[in-house]
Amino acid sequence: MVYMEFSTDKADYVFQGGNHSNPNYQNVFDGVDALVIETGKITLDELVLFYHPQMAVPVQHCANTKVPVYSADVDLTRKGYQRHDWNMFFQSFALMPFWGFILYKSLKYAFSEEKIDGKIPKWISNYHFFVQDPIIEGRNAINAKKIEEFIVPMVAQESGNIKPKIGMVFGAGHISLRYNLESKKRRNFTLKNWEKFNFGRYAGFDKDYLDVVCKAVPNSYNWDFYKFNTGLF
Repeated sequence: MVYMEFSTDKADYVFQGGNHSNPNYQNVFDGVDALVIETGKITLDELVLFYHPQMAVPVQHCANTKVPVYSADVDLTRKGYQRHDWNMFFQSFALMPFWGFILYKSLKYAFSEEKIDGKIPKWISNYHFFVQDPIIEGRNAINAKKIEEFIVPMVAQESGNIKPKIGMVFGAGHISLRYNLESKKRRNFTLKNWEKFNFGRYAGFDKDYLDVVCKAVPNSYNWDFYKFNTGLF
């Protein structure tokens, strides 16, 4: 599970990216005030209460240190996945040299434990921004908006840290989430694309969770679960 550390004006971040099916034994989240995890088709309570190979160690760390776990994610609808499939088909032919390189690097990162930085993550990020795929760049922009504009202020208030430290666990393909967190203009461009120019407002995304943030708080015996409407969408 590769990881990277970076900061915005509002928070310090440590992002860990890997393969969803590969056991993750690497804990890089000492000192975090909150953890945000990718959920996709799985609910936050399922990921917290039941063993998941990628999420189990980070979630257990949060249980031990009394740190809340959040989800800002949104799944795609059936039409959204169809749009993703067509997008992948286009990439595999029209953008073959770039697509092959990005796929190779993303798979390499999914099974590595190195700390990364430099040009390659930026190249991967720029590629996903260019193709505007819903499952990667669309969800990255949605996650980034809810993290920076809703979760971080909540964590700052509850922890008492003006600039909290936020951990994140996602698939390695979501490495460009970093650049959506660092740039409000970037994420807003993608959000405007999906709001205005894709055959319907946020067509392809599960609108029941578009504006929702979920939260799990460890207690003495188990977890308490909460759901918030952010008012951002």
